[in-house]
Amino acid sequence: MRKILLYMLLTASVWPALADVGDMFTAKTAEGIELHFSVISGQDMSCRLMSVPKGTKGRVTVPALAGEYVVREVGDNAFLGLDEVTSVVLPDSISSIGRFAFMDCTFLRSVNLPERLSLVGDGAFRNCGIRSVEIPASLTRLSSDMFRQCVNLGTVTLSGNVTVIGRDAFNGCYDLKEITFPGGLRVIADRAFDGTGLSSVVIPSSVDSIGVNPFGNCRLLSSISVEDGNARYSSPSDCNGVVETASHILVSGCRSTAIPADVITIGEEAFRASRGLEKVSLPQGLRTIGKRAFYGCPSLLSLEIPDGVLAIGEAAFENSSLLTLRLPPGLRRLEDRTFADCRVLVSVILPEGLAEVGQRAFLNCRSLEELTLPDGLGSIGVSAFEDCQSLTSISLPVGLERVEIATFYDCRSLRAISIPEGVTSLGIISFQGCSSLESVSLPSTLRRIDDMAFQKCAALTSVHLPCHVDSLGTGVFLFCDALAAIYIDNETPPTASDYTFSNEQYSRFDLYVPQGCAETYRSAEVWRNFKDIVEFDASHVTAVKTPVTQEPAYDLSGRRLITPPSHGVYIQNGRKYVR
Repeated sequence: MRKILLYMLLTASVWPALADVGDMFTAKTAEGIELHFSVISGQDMSCRLMSVPKGTKGRVTVPALAGEYVVREVGDNAFLGLDEVTSVVLPDSISSIGRFAFMDCTFLRSVNLPERLSLVGDGAFRNCGIRSVEIPASLTRLSSDMFRQCVNLGTVTLSGNVTVIGRDAFNGCYDLKEITFPGGLRVIADRAFDGTGLSSVVIPSSVDSIGVNPFGNCRLLSSISVEDGNARYSSPSDCNGVVETASHILVSGCRSTAIPADVITIGEEAFRASRGLEKVSLPQGLRTIGKRAFYGCPSLLSLEIPDGVLAIGEAAFENSSLLTLRLPPGLRRLEDRTFADCRVLVSVILPEGLAEVGQRAFLNCRSLEELTLPDGLGSIGVSAFEDCQSLTSISLPVGLERVEIATFYDCRSLRAISIPEGVTSLGIISFQGCSSLESVSLPSTLRRIDDMAFQKCAALTSVHLPCHVDSLGTGVFLFCDALAAIYIDNETPPTASDYTFSNEQYSRFDLYVPQGCAETYRSAEVWRNFKDIVEFDASHVTAVKTPVTQEPAYDLSGRRLITPPSHGVYIQNGRKYVR
C-alpha cells in the first residue's frame, strides 16, 4: 500500500484529487499535532482519523479537512490511552466514532459529540474523565460500555431520539445522580446504569425490553417505578420495583422494594449489591430465585425462603452477609457458588432430597462451623467447601462416588473425616491444607488418591489405606509433619510416583504392609525406599485417633504397654487399633 505524506497547517495545499481506499497520510491540527489519517473514499473525498501520537497533551482540535479530504470518522483506538489529553474538539463533519476511540483518556474532561454523529462503537469513552455529555439528536443508540467507568460523569442529556441504551453503557459512573429517559426509549440493556449514583428512576411507558438488572449496585437507589401504560412492565402497588407483568418476574428491585404477592420469580441480579437492603419479604407463591439475585447484599442478615421455592440460581447469595438460612424442602440442587464468600454465614439447613451440591457452593464461608449433608446426596462439586476455615466436622453421606478436586481445601479447623463406602477416588488437593485434621477413615471401595490430596495436613499421625487402593498421586502426604505411619492392606504395592513421598519421609515413616508382603514391597518401585517396612495382621483393625477407654493396652505380642504407642497397632479391650 502506498504511503502518502502531507504536512499542513489547515491552510491550502496541493493534493491529488483521487487516492486509493486505505491510503495513509498525515496532517496537523491547529495546535501543531501531527495526526494520522486513512482514506475512506476517493470519490466523495472522505477520510478517517486513525491515530494520535503517543505523548500528546492538552487540547486536540481535529480538523474538518485533512488536505482535500473531509474527516468523517474517528477510528478504533484513535486516542486510546492518551491520559494527558484534556480536551478534544471534533468537527461537525464527524458521523462515526470507533470502538475504544477515547478509552482510558483519564484526564479528558470535555469532548463534543457533533450533530451528525450517528454511530459510536463499543467502549468508545470507557474510563474517561469527562464530566458532562450531551447526546445529539442524530444518535439513536448508545453502544455497550460507551461511558463505562467514567467516574466523573455527572451530567448526561439524552436527546428525544435515543431508543436503545446498551449493555453497561454507564456502568460505574459513580457521579451520575440523575437521568431523564426520553419518551421514545425502548431498550435498557444489561447493567446499563450499574454502580451509578442514581437515587430514583422512572421508566417510560415506551420501554419494551429491560435486560439483567440495569440498576444493580446503585447504592443510593430507593425509588424505582414504571410509567402507567407500559404494555410489558409495571410497578404494582407502588412496590418500588420493576415487574414483568405477564410472567410475574421481578426484574429490578432496590433497598425499599416491597415484592408484590403475585411474583413467582426473583429475576437474575434483581437485588444484586443492594447495599441498603436490610429486610425483604418473599411472597408465599415464589417458585424461583434467579442467578445472583441477592449477590453482594452486605446488610441482609436474614431471609425466609418459602417452602414452594424449587430452584435457586447460581451465586444467588454470593458475598452476602446472611448469618443463617433454611433451604426449602423441594430444592434438589444447590447451584455453583450459591453461598460463595458468605464470610459470616454460620449455619445452613439443607433439605432432605437434595441431590447435588455445585462447585464452590460454600467457597470461603469462613464462619461455617458445621453442616449436615442429607442422605441421598450423590454429588459434591469441585471446591465446594474450600477455605471453610471454621468447619470442624462434616459427615459425608453414603452415595458419593468421588471426593472432587479441592473439596475441603484449606479447611484448617476440620479435625476428622470419614469417607463413606462407595467413594472410589479422592481428587487433587481434596484435603490439602487441613492442618487440624487428625483422623481420616477411608472406605474399602477407595481405589485412587490423587496428587497432593493430603498435603500440609500437619496434624495427621497415621493413615490406613484399604486393600483396593492401587494408585497414589504426586505429593499426597508431603508436609504432613506429624505423620509417622502408613498402613496398607493391599498385598500388591499401589502405583506411586517418585514424588509421592519426600526423601525425609522414607526414613521417618513406618510402613505397615500385610503379613507375608514385606519382600514384595521392598522390591517395588518407590516403596523399596522406605527404611522400615513392617508386616502386620490387617484383619479386624479399627482406625481411631485415641483409645476409647482407659483400659490397659498391649502390643501384638501380648506385652502390656504403659501407654498406647504414638503410632502403630495395639490391642485394647480385645480390639486392634491403629494410631
